[in-house]
Amino acid sequence: MFSKIFKILLTLILISYTTVVYSSDGATNLLSTADSLFEQKQYTESLELYELLLQNGFYTPRALARLSLIYEGLGDYTYALHYLNLYYSKIPDKNILKKMDELASRYNLVGYEYNDLVFFISLYHRYYTAIILAFLAASVLSLFYFYIKYRNNKKLGFRPLLFMFILGLAYLLSNYDIVPQRAIIKRETILMSAPSAGATLLGDINKGHRVVINNKQDIWCEISWQNKIVFVREDNLLFTSNK
Repeated sequence: MFSKIFKILLTLILISYTTVVYSSDGATNLLSTADSLFEQKQYTESLELYELLLQNGFYTPRALARLSLIYEGLGDYTYALHYLNLYYSKIPDKNILKKMDELASRYNLVGYEYNDLVFFISLYHRYYTAIILAFLAASVLSLFYFYIKYRNNKKLGFRPLLFMFILGLAYLLSNYDIVPQRAIIKRETILMSAPSAGATLLGDINKGHRVVINNKQDIWCEISWQNKIVFVREDNLLFTSNK
């Protein structure tokens, strides 16, 4: 009985592994085709392939940079900034910041100011998994250390409090997004006083501006705009990271 179960599990693992390998190989081949088209200056064709790969969760920083270049060439600064933001969320690069600042200044856009907090957020997004694993590993080691001390009748002092702090921080980081989510306005969008189509219309906002998402309610996002709390539909936003 156990032998049969083992064979079934082994078969499922092999099937899953084969599917991932073939899927990865197909994506790699598609990426190579997209890169080749871009280098041949067939930008429209390469754009379609790059975006297809991105929709399926497969991309490289170089692909994001090339998508930004293509959209900038097409005069679509909104998507050009969107892909620069995605690139920066993966690889913090001051040259990318300068490019975003250049485009924002050219089109009088706000929300692209750079400071130490922006840099910290980008590092947090990039190393999110490693940070969580580090805190969990520290928690496990601390627990093992306390157990050894307890077995040897040693006093623990304030160490358990430190352990609870580390464990609580790990829980906080893994379950809550402690850094503000940002998004770019995709198109000219109306601003509402509440998360409802029947709420009061407060005005509109042009595309390209980058805003901070304070909260989400169903299909609505709460943002701060010109010192006011307003609401916009989520489908009018391009999120600047995909953590």
